[in-house]
Amino acid sequence: MKKNKINSSYELPRIVQKALIKLDEKMIAFSNYLQRKTNDFSSGRKKLFLLFFSFVVVCECAILIFCSLQNSGTITYTVSPIKIIPLIKQRTVQPILSDKELRQIQEFKFYLDSLRAESRDSLFKVRPHLADSMEFLETIYQKQLKK
Repeated sequence: MKKNKINSSYELPRIVQKALIKLDEKMIAFSNYLQRKTNDFSSGRKKLFLLFFSFVVVCECAILIFCSLQNSGTITYTVSPIKIIPLIKQRTVQPILSDKELRQIQEFKFYLDSLRAESRDSLFKVRPHLADSMEFLETIYQKQLKK
């Protein structure tokens, strides 16, 4: 008995892929624009937007609960699985680090350790993911050595 296999390697035409990539870039640029605009909001205004969003979510949940508890014959909400079609086969390009670059990263980490706590903390406030980036680069270097 032979089972029918579903072809799982969907790929879109090249022109559609390019259009989707452009759309994605535009959406990222728009989200960055919105982020810059909301950074200027006062904390009271941010709390007001959070309160409004929470109110909308609570109302939607209440409506959903009310509709599900009614004994009507029609089903208004159903649960269906999410199907994802891979749009583009993405290839991740890892940077290649030399021994000199790794040594510079380690020297910079040593320099950070030698700083006073106030200086180090002020640097991490300006660059909050600096330590994570250095650790990430070191793991890339270690993976590079294994290959």
